[in-house]
Amino acid sequence: MQIKINELTLARVFDLSQSIKEKCKDKSNLEQVAQKLMKTLCQTIVTDSDNSAIILSRMFKSCSYSDLTEDI
Repeated sequence: MQIKINELTLARVFDLSQSIKEKCKDKSNLEQVAQKLMKTLCQTIVTDSDNSAIILSRMFKSCSYSDLTEDI
């Protein structure tokens, strides 16, 4: 599936999220999910010339301060 960046709609984002959930369900940790998510986004969201519209992507995990280990 490829989605042109100028054709990105809420419905297309919903479909993409369902596809990503399916692709990530066999991953065993957050790093594997993040890698698959970023790769999928870069391959799926494209420009009119079919180049990736994603230049740089990052995924952040939020957690409570109390859940951090002492060394962090």
